[in-house]
Amino acid sequence: MTLETTSSAPRARLGAHGRPRLVAASPAPVADPRDGGRRRLREVARALAARIDVEVVSLAPAGGRASRVELAPGLIERCVPKGSRFEAAQRRLEDRLGGVPAGDLAMAFELDLAPEYLEALADAARRADLLLASHVYAYPALAAIGSAPVWLDAPDHESALKRSLLPPGPFVAALVDRLSALEAEAWRAAAWVTAASTLDGRTLAARSGRDAERWALLANGVDAGAIPFTPPSERAHRHGGAARGSTPPFVLLFVGTHHGPNLEAVEWLRRHARELTGCELRLLGAAGRAHADRDHDSGSGVRALGEVSEACKLFELATADLGVAPMCSGTGSQLKVLEYAASGLPVLTTPHGLRGLGFEPDAEVAVAELEQWPAEIERLRALPDRRETMACAARLRVEREHDWRAAVDAAVAVSPFSAVGPWSRRT
Repeated sequence: MTLETTSSAPRARLGAHGRPRLVAASPAPVADPRDGGRRRLREVARALAARIDVEVVSLAPAGGRASRVELAPGLIERCVPKGSRFEAAQRRLEDRLGGVPAGDLAMAFELDLAPEYLEALADAARRADLLLASHVYAYPALAAIGSAPVWLDAPDHESALKRSLLPPGPFVAALVDRLSALEAEAWRAAAWVTAASTLDGRTLAARSGRDAERWALLANGVDAGAIPFTPPSERAHRHGGAARGSTPPFVLLFVGTHHGPNLEAVEWLRRHARELTGCELRLLGAAGRAHADRDHDSGSGVRALGEVSEACKLFELATADLGVAPMCSGTGSQLKVLEYAASGLPVLTTPHGLRGLGFEPDAEVAVAELEQWPAEIERLRALPDRRETMACAARLRVEREHDWRAAVDAAVAVSPFSAVGPWSRRT
């Protein structure tokens, strides 16, 4: 496998708004993201669109119609249906993986069966100054086009993550080895690389022989202005669950997509829910959906809400008492921790759940190993002043370091593209 691209900075062309132009490739649509990877691409693209024109070319489900929609000023998403041949190849791959979704792996290794997508991507890239690969899975298509420098954004150490999540066996071992080789080669060849965590970045840079100055940290972030801040002292107990005159429950909120590390976290929370007297556990997102029938009316103190609208999610963030992230596996950094902190929801996580983020343990978020969690939750429940102090300090950290616009500007400012157009006149 050989991937080639140029490491030189792009020459600025004028886009529709008289600005340079970037084209991103995505394994799935980003307009309504249901997982952290797509949400990350959407927010990075929105932050970039404040300065340059951006078009995301996404693989959409087969059977639909091609579309081109403006998601924000300067940001366009072009969705291209996969086609029957690609869809069939993806299903065969998923069957061999025991039903695990594999749209990302199919994009990396079966994209020659989606000529309509490749044609649309090439058409968009002809007018681009810079190409952005969202995950390593999108890199082969962009590298093959070769019309502009490629920026690889790496939210995770993908081969390590897949190795931990996929069922064991010779087929999976060979597939993950193939992905590992692609990941290392993409890190070597890309003009610029960003990683969501320092540990992943250092590990992959060392494996690929990439110099330290040729990649940068771009930790997960949030649009802080779009998440209302409600400090603990102002949270009314509107979440229900208590009879009139009784003490309302202390609500623990977990937000997670249907992703291996999140499923492990949900299992741990469910096993220990009965130990948390006076608490109600709310599971938001697809990770808790599989438990909805088991938890409903079971007296377990667990409520699985499943996937909800953005407005409902903001309501849950504003009315819970403690945001929990009992993470023991996975790579990259935890978007849920940032959403908790931005909303004013005090955070309890593990050391692993804090990776890639700059929060100060105990001062801004509570951090404890899982065996200490029942006691730590009781301490936090009994110390409202501590929750108030942590929540206010964590929100300030989000605004300083984890707002997408500032984070993306900082990553681009140290890249080979820093002399292009708007970044040469930073405001």
